[in-house]
Amino acid sequence: MRHLLAAGLASALLACPQISAQDLLPVNPEKNSVRTYVFKEGSGDAEGFRGKIKRVNGKDVYFTVPVDSGSIERQHNIDEFAPASAFRIMQEVTPQTPQDQLQLAQYGLDMKVPIQSKYALREARKLSGDPKFGAEVERRIRGLAAAELQDEFNTQVAESHISKAKSVLSKLERSYSDVVSSNQINQMRASLESGQAQHAKDKVAARAAEASSREAKAFHRELEPLRNRLDRAQEDVKRGLNAGSSIGQALNRFKRANRDLEFVVEGSEKLQKKYGNEASFISDINYVHKTALTSLTDSLLHSASIMTTRGAFNDALGNVNKILARDPKNTRALSMRGRIEVAANDDGWGYGGRVMGNR
Repeated sequence: MRHLLAAGLASALLACPQISAQDLLPVNPEKNSVRTYVFKEGSGDAEGFRGKIKRVNGKDVYFTVPVDSGSIERQHNIDEFAPASAFRIMQEVTPQTPQDQLQLAQYGLDMKVPIQSKYALREARKLSGDPKFGAEVERRIRGLAAAELQDEFNTQVAESHISKAKSVLSKLERSYSDVVSSNQINQMRASLESGQAQHAKDKVAARAAEASSREAKAFHRELEPLRNRLDRAQEDVKRGLNAGSSIGQALNRFKRANRDLEFVVEGSEKLQKKYGNEASFISDINYVHKTALTSLTDSLLHSASIMTTRGAFNDALGNVNKILARDPKNTRALSMRGRIEVAANDDGWGYGGRVMGNR
């Protein structure tokens, strides 16, 4: 009777990993112990459970599971389990005969667990006394193991783990030359060389990106204070224009704005010289420089107008001359200079003018 059951199990294993009620046998007590059983993704608890097989009825597997208060019984369909756990269940109900252990090894191949298949084949050979028993199954096991190593090799190359990829390739050449062709090995070598070249390029690019990042941080540390001073100066110009009848307050705002803007213009010109060849930086510098120059012109002219009104002609001309030193044809500055000269002559002070403290 046991022989007939064993034959039934063998045919079921050969056909597919689906198991029918008459194919499963009572648990082998010498093998059965508390083990961890893991479910397929989407079936049951992600972490699985620890238990001991109690009995098997068709596809239904009954477990004794230890709990704090003692133990409980759990029942699961064998198809719910991940391949390695399903194989372990089959392993514990498979008769200890050479043919049944060989079929168990084939079942492991169908489930794509070559290591477990290898152990089952080893048991079959031990029981048969023939070291070459199941040679075809061994070839399939080695082929599946080699395929897994090839997948691992491709993964390591893709992830630029070149030393690990070399190790896997070496193992394939050394131990699986009977199931991996020389053409496959040559293709893997070419892939490795390509991967090494790409890895070297990636390292160079990474170092360049790191250096660029450091340079960018240093650049922004230099530019940020200029931006802050520019913002403050523009706010001062705005408040100076809105000061209304508070002429003295407005003039103070323009004077501070002039100092800040001159600082920004000078600082941005230094950065233009330093980063003139860096396309990613120069546009930001040029924007700050141009904005500062425009605001400085406005502020110098606004303050020159107030100074003229208050009779501080020399100071007013000084502001205008700062603009003309950079832009000799600036029409606004030329117009203001003419206005200052007329006002000074009308006031009777000539070109010398009077200082603000004398007015």
